[in-house]
Amino acid sequence: MEKGWKRADLHVHTTCSFDVLPAKDLNPLSLYEKSLEIGMDFVTFTDHDTVEAYEILGWDREKLTPGAEMTLYDPEFAGHTLHINVFELDREYFSELREIAEIEHDLKSFTGYLKRHRLPFVYNHPFWFEFPQATEPFRSAEAGKALSCA
Repeated sequence: MEKGWKRADLHVHTTCSFDVLPAKDLNPLSLYEKSLEIGMDFVTFTDHDTVEAYEILGWDREKLTPGAEMTLYDPEFAGHTLHINVFELDREYFSELREIAEIEHDLKSFTGYLKRHRLPFVYNHPFWFEFPQATEPFRSAEAGKALSCA
């Protein structure tokens, strides 16, 4: 590879995401080790609305940049659900962003927080969106995932 370039995958889902099959090769440790084996300079696990992978692996592993894919339903500005990858997270940032997403439902407040704290982020899937359902069945499945994503 040419000098100055880096190898990175900044959007990896592990078994800690509600929509990933519970295969051993997809657990956080297996994916982290695989990223090192293939020569990645950076990897970020962007599981849906959870940082459980970092609780399992530790937050300060070499070449691991903590992040998450945050779900935000903004009825006023966006009118639908958005997925935003946030990088360089810690527990406090994640908790505060989750509160904005789940209680305020305000994209401008969410991105304002990201900018104030200088957290890198990217809007995922700009041509995809969903409208909220009366119930969110994946939330109950997600609660059980925390026990099985290792």
